Amino acid sequence: MRGFKFGILFIILISFWVTGCSTQKSNHSSVEKKKTEKVVKYAHKFNGTKYRYGGKNPKTGFDCSGFICYVYKEINVQLPPSSRELSKKGKNISLNKVKAGDLLFFKGSNKKNKKVGHVALVTENKSGKIKMIHATTSKGVITETYNSSSYWTSRFLFAKRIIN
Repeated sequence: MRGFKFGILFIILISFWVTGCSTQKSNHSSVEKKKTEKVVKYAHKFNGTKYRYGGKNPKTGFDCSGFICYVYKEINVQLPPSSRELSKKGKNISLNKVKAGDLLFFKGSNKKNKKVGHVALVTENKSGKIKMIHATTSKGVITETYNSSSYWTSRFLFAKRIIN
């Protein structure tokens, strides 16, 4: 009888542990989702901000990595101020799995150079149509569709997930 009671107690404890684990995962993804929504919403506030090489704030202007660092700081994530250093952070993900909050890395203006030269923030991915916001030299901070621009698709290097 004692073994039977212990077995039932063991099953009850395991079920509480399993339930607790799934709740933690749910809470974790909920926190991740809130952070992602906050960083994307905050990024959109700067649409139209002028470009400035080395720029790190909306008053003087942004360059691509300065913009990313600035918007991620809103959710207390400190990132390095260069696109190359930034590309070493986070987790690699495939382009078809990107979601809002992820980063896309590109070659710079020299298409033959395979070094990171630009970074953009994914704002949404609906059925493979990826929208991104980034600071461009010609138009400042803009939102555009990655897939509709041969300029960006031909320069794409890889994607990273920072929020997880």
